[in-house]
Amino acid sequence: MAVDGRRARALRAATGRTTVNCSCGKPLSAPVHSRHYREADGHEFADPRRPGLQPMSEGMKVFRKVSGYDAAVRAAKGKPCAIASPICSGIAEHLHEPLPRGVAGGLAASLRDGPKPVESCDRCNGYVAEHREWAESHGFLVKPRRPWIYW
Repeated sequence: MAVDGRRARALRAATGRTTVNCSCGKPLSAPVHSRHYREADGHEFADPRRPGLQPMSEGMKVFRKVSGYDAAVRAAKGKPCAIASPICSGIAEHLHEPLPRGVAGGLAASLRDGPKPVESCDRCNGYVAEHREWAESHGFLVKPRRPWIYW
């Protein structure tokens, strides 16, 4: 992996090298050291976790069932897409939360603090994520209301 700053200058002065290599001979930034590289089994620096999303926790499964979120997702499938972006497929496949989960602090906070989720297709959900200005101007992305930040 490339090292920057004072540490890089010290490393270059001491060894004349700018990258740190693994015992396999490749730099640590090589794809084989990533958890998304499936052929890294047995490699000493391979990430042991499986690539992709982690399984849903039992608490989240219970919350989704009790809050009615799963029922709302099932009801949304097949309805017209409410976002209607320029690349819309027209048929909703799931719900889009206008207050992003990562910004809100999770699904529960997003549903509690944000506007009601709207039916959306996969294309529109991706379009909203990639075109934030468009989504904010059309009301499909909102910022959290946190008055303590501005004090």
